Amino acid sequence: MFNTFVSLEKGVDGLFGSFARLDSRISSVGHTAAKIGDHLQSADTQRESASQTIELIKYLMEFNRSAGDLTQLSPLFIDDNRVAEAASIAQKLRSFADEDIGRQKTTVSSAVGNATSHIGLEVAITNLQEYCNGTTANYLFL
Repeated sequence: MFNTFVSLEKGVDGLFGSFARLDSRISSVGHTAAKIGDHLQSADTQRESASQTIELIKYLMEFNRSAGDLTQLSPLFIDDNRVAEAASIAQKLRSFADEDIGRQKTTVSSAVGNATSHIGLEVAITNLQEYCNGTTANYLFL
């Protein structure tokens, strides 16, 4: 009977060891899953940021078509129900364009790309200013 008791005790010790290893492995897998989740969340945040940047660039290109031509703007800038959203985007576009013009003026370069970019953003700034002035007169949002 003593041998049976010793045998059972060894079996229980082995079982506790197995549970401890299983618990450790589950903890390790959980930690790895949390890391993967963090990476996926970070990637999603970067994807969302890139998507918003692409959208802003599309809007900037609309304002960059030709000086004084606001006839072919996205419905966002025409819809009276989306004035707040349009104002927010227009302000972001103006800030970006003004910032880029400021960088261009401080950089002395004869590169054609810089000159073209500089002139193009001036058109966008002019059109954005005209858009904002016209909308501000009606809604006072900027």
